[in-house]
Amino acid sequence: MQLFKRPEPPGGIAQFTAEVKTYRERIEGLFGPNKAPAPATPAVATPTESSSSKPKKPKKQDPFTPKWTDYKAVFAEAQNGKCGYCEMMVIGGHPGDVEHYWPKGEVWKLPDNSAEQGQERRWASTVEGRKRDRISETGYWWLAYDWSNYLLACTVCNQYWKLSYFPVQDDPRALPPSEATKEVPLLLNPFDDTRQPSKHLRFDDLGQIQAKDKSPWGLQTILTCGLDRESLRRARVQNARRAHKLAQDLNATNDPDEIDEMLRDFYELGRIEYAHSGMVRAIFEDLCGLTWAQLEVLVA
Repeated sequence: MQLFKRPEPPGGIAQFTAEVKTYRERIEGLFGPNKAPAPATPAVATPTESSSSKPKKPKKQDPFTPKWTDYKAVFAEAQNGKCGYCEMMVIGGHPGDVEHYWPKGEVWKLPDNSAEQGQERRWASTVEGRKRDRISETGYWWLAYDWSNYLLACTVCNQYWKLSYFPVQDDPRALPPSEATKEVPLLLNPFDDTRQPSKHLRFDDLGQIQAKDKSPWGLQTILTCGLDRESLRRARVQNARRAHKLAQDLNATNDPDEIDEMLRDFYELGRIEYAHSGMVRAIFEDLCGLTWAQLEVLVA
């Protein structure tokens, strides 16, 4: 995972606030403390025993107007076209989504049983065996039109893995979520520099990912977004091998010219516009005893 700087809304935050004002007010009316009473549920005729079909459950209507899609290009530019979770290239590969970090509609919890947490179907992007425990029918609705809650995510991370799963440190957690309750998320955020991903995620030379030092933030981010899926490992392996080899060679030489050349190679491999640059930076910091910021100063 790569850290990015959150972009400013087009025209500034005041213009964004004005653009989403009516949408916010509508959601406040539906979910807020002064919400209107729910309409009575119409009666549904019970089928007779001879009936061969059951009444279909009416499809739940999404009350959220997707105004956030208007700002997709802004987040794509800020994230160099990459998914905020898995670092795969979104722009140019598949449509991707403007994702809500704090889920707006419902909140789900992953089962404790690892066998029910799902796995990627072989040579496919879809997921099988992933169960959901819906712990709240309403999510963080007041953040549906909040600029600080948006990021660009690939379709696979957003629609197949993360969805409305949202782990928090608080136990027991406040349900349903309340605007007045402050929670500590266990999902790493690519726009939150208070928790550097490189402090919580570790990569080996095969591109496999694990929680660094048993970090709960690392573990829950991997589980929630499926960052250990095989297709991602295959996509990461080439750069992971190069980064590990560079680190090994750096630690084996005292020649100033060789060190300078290797540091520049590391810097190029971890340029922010490249896929999996966050992984490269995590490997560098894990194995070379320097931060990426220190490397940038040395190279400059």
